[in-house]
Amino acid sequence: MFGHFDVVDAFFQIVVLLFAISVHESAHAWMANRLGDPTAKMLGRVSLNPIVHIDPFGTILMPAMLILLGFPPFGWAKPTPVDNRNFRNPVRDDILTAVAGPISNFLTALVSVIVLAFILHGTTGGIDRLFRGADVTTPLAKLFYEAMRINVILAVGAELPVYAHVPNVNGQDGKKLSKRHGATGVDEFRKAGYLPDALVNFLALLGWAPDGETTIMSREELIERFLLDHVTSSPAQFDYAKLDWMNGVYIRALPEEEFAHALILWLGEQGYDWDAVLVRKAAPLVQEKIARLDEFPAYARFFFEDVTPDPAELNGGADVIAAAQDALSKLEPFTAEAIEAALRSLVEQLGLKPRQGFQPIRIAVTGSKISPGLFESIELLGREKTLARLTAAGAA
Repeated sequence: MFGHFDVVDAFFQIVVLLFAISVHESAHAWMANRLGDPTAKMLGRVSLNPIVHIDPFGTILMPAMLILLGFPPFGWAKPTPVDNRNFRNPVRDDILTAVAGPISNFLTALVSVIVLAFILHGTTGGIDRLFRGADVTTPLAKLFYEAMRINVILAVGAELPVYAHVPNVNGQDGKKLSKRHGATGVDEFRKAGYLPDALVNFLALLGWAPDGETTIMSREELIERFLLDHVTSSPAQFDYAKLDWMNGVYIRALPEEEFAHALILWLGEQGYDWDAVLVRKAAPLVQEKIARLDEFPAYARFFFEDVTPDPAELNGGADVIAAAQDALSKLEPFTAEAIEAALRSLVEQLGLKPRQGFQPIRIAVTGSKISPGLFESIELLGREKTLARLTAAGAA
């Protein structure tokens, strides 16, 4: 493919490849020393080659050496007999052309040896499929990236990987998401209370679907069912409403203990110093109501902090609040079932509809019109705190 190489050419090729591997290993050593990677240190990657600190060498001197030496995969003096190579894109169903001739060889020679080591690392690592975004298809990108990679891979006698371009992901405004538009880090998703499995499931379905109907799939099922043929050619849309829905499905499917554990970890990460025992007891009351972990504080804050109801929302509820205070003060046992029976009887005696009677009590006890189940909340809050809040609300 690349013509006849003499002994000198072969010698220089081996020398430069060994040099590339040396730089690559030095980079590993540098990472090990900086990050304390025990695995890298056990492998003996602890010596530091000073060249990794010298930018001019990797970006100027080394490419110049490659040009002067006529390095076979890159040498501008040894044009490749095949002027172009076409690869059918299995996703976009078009032809991806990579020009491989004297010009591309000359441009490739300007690439740092670090990049060369990166390509060889992927080749020796057995990477046989190369997927990229559909936007990496401009003529310049084809010329530079494809020619460089293809020349190097063929030069070392390796098999070319399968090339494919997958669709872009757009925001809700229809514009492509990028580091300058709509960029969201994984930490931000975690802070918002998204579960890892839900996020993986959602991301996997952006631009791909197994059958057009199935949406909830485990990681194992996603791996098993993935086929490149089912990747769409149209851009996907990052729909936060759908992500919230999917996350809610995953939350409701968690066993109570796992959900409580996830809440405790999330609350700790966000700086909440709430009693873990009480969090575990409150978790089942909100599990069916929230779509993200960050919604828990809004629903359950009244269990951990004092509340100050809005007097305007309590307007007209003084009678039912006083009656509830009297009924609950002597109620035994103080359980959700007994509380529900007592309050329903009270509302009926006052001639009120359940919503009319329960809303002032809910606001007085939780400080909000929206809360977990009223009777279960009162039981968990306890008689003492419940009566104190009803008293304060009645006096407001």
